[in-house]
Amino acid sequence: MRLLGIRPFLLAALVLSAMTLAACGSGSGSDGGESPDVDDASRVAVLAALADNVYVPAYQRAAESSDSLLRTLRQLEADPSEEALLNAREAWKSARLNWSRTLAFDFGPSDRRRSMSLVDWMPVEPDKIERTLERRDSFDAAFVLDFLGSSQRGLGAIEHLLFSEESDAAQLEALSEASAKRLKFTLALAEVIAEELVAVSNSWTAEVDGEFAYRDVFTGEAPVSLFVNAAVAETVRSPVFLLQTIADMQIAPVIGMAGEPVDLSGLPSLPSGFTWEDTRARIESVQSAYAGGEQSPGISGLVSQLSRDTDARMRQALSDVLNSIDATTMPIEQAAFDAPDQVIRVFDSLKNLQRILNTEVVSLLGVSVGFSDNDGDSSN
Repeated sequence: MRLLGIRPFLLAALVLSAMTLAACGSGSGSDGGESPDVDDASRVAVLAALADNVYVPAYQRAAESSDSLLRTLRQLEADPSEEALLNAREAWKSARLNWSRTLAFDFGPSDRRRSMSLVDWMPVEPDKIERTLERRDSFDAAFVLDFLGSSQRGLGAIEHLLFSEESDAAQLEALSEASAKRLKFTLALAEVIAEELVAVSNSWTAEVDGEFAYRDVFTGEAPVSLFVNAAVAETVRSPVFLLQTIADMQIAPVIGMAGEPVDLSGLPSLPSGFTWEDTRARIESVQSAYAGGEQSPGISGLVSQLSRDTDARMRQALSDVLNSIDATTMPIEQAAFDAPDQVIRVFDSLKNLQRILNTEVVSLLGVSVGFSDNDGDSSN
């Protein structure tokens, strides 16, 4: 598999202008009341910097780590040892984290291709996976693509097959016994994921299937491109909906909102005991979209021109969420019962982040977001 490289593009003057404004704030920047507009040149500079320094590298890392997972699983097939199984699990964790770090910008190629249905659909249905394994003796990528539903594919399905409550020796025996069809199924799933993520990554930087490179569509360089305001809206909407999913669909049920019993079913990476790390990676994707790369502006580069206070609150809120996750001392499935205050702190910090993004940032940038009835501006 070959990843296409990033095309050098950035207009140096525009990027320098946007970085200077992001660092210092606009001279007319407001801390309340009327806010000045951000000119199109600054918007384009931020979009280009995000594409080249955040989005494209993140998708490349996701593609590379999924390919590494596939290679590690092939090594497990060739040498079914406990060490190889542990290596495969570590490769799965890396692939899951790198995929999760793209979720705050899952528009463009991944949205058009419906990549989620191949890479990481939730929830996975383990019973259906086991029935499929009972009924068939052979598996390949074509079968996964053509005959399996989304709930039996992706990283979640591989997690079900690689992680269990059995001992490592027992799981290794289950993977390699008889025709080793569980492992062949796992390999077929991994092949589909790796091929899909390479396609998504390449679609950002090169013409694929008659579609212009999405990096050029996004930044206005392609013959058919997004309007600047539409591209800015894309950068904001995806973090809005991702945070809503994390806070209201995954974490809220764990603390039994509105008197409901504790519900762990919406959590990612539960069989692997990797939920906190995975959740942190998803927040990191929001942080990278907002703050940008080490030497380039993100959404912050626009917000800081309009309100330095909002920018500071947004950055602090992102740090607060990450710190609250880092402060947890046990897996979330245990904390839900033994230390619910830890989960509540994470939830409260998420809701604060949602409120700032959904109200202040969205308003400042003039973005229209179709919130559900359960957005970050509602009480819980």
